[in-house]
Amino acid sequence: MFARVPRKAFAMKTLFITAGCGGNLPPTFAVANALTRRGVEIVFAGLEADSIGFPTASFDAALAVTPDRGGKGLRKGFAMAGLLAGPAATRTARTLVAAAQPDGTVVDCTLIAPLRGALAASRPVAVLFYTLGDYWAQPFDRGPAGRGLALLGMRQRPG
Repeated sequence: MFARVPRKAFAMKTLFITAGCGGNLPPTFAVANALTRRGVEIVFAGLEADSIGFPTASFDAALAVTPDRGGKGLRKGFAMAGLLAGPAATRTARTLVAAAQPDGTVVDCTLIAPLRGALAASRPVAVLFYTLGDYWAQPFDRGPAGRGLALLGMRQRPG
């Protein structure tokens, strides 16, 4: 027989790196809520603290794309480009993960630069794919954006 281990023995901390871009939030919160019910401590980076009901860590690149901070038009476009592919977002995510020392980090699938940073921090990382799986695996990879990312060494490698 195996000894029953108390649930608290499995306490862990998970850092979610995301941005308030719309459709990504319902599946992100569903995963976070399911983990919380299992006793996992959740911390979000990239969302306003007062709007989500979870503890947050500062990630200004993600907050810069929110309507009240990022503005509209070209300004928002530059903020989004910086979040998705900017080296500053990579450095910030790496620093954030290294400082937080989570047991695991979950990164939104559209956030390529923060994903690179999280991976560089040498902590376990999971990528949250919601409805974009086929987009990333096929048409995106062969299109101009995928080819551009290939030049930066960030293109998905065929399996």
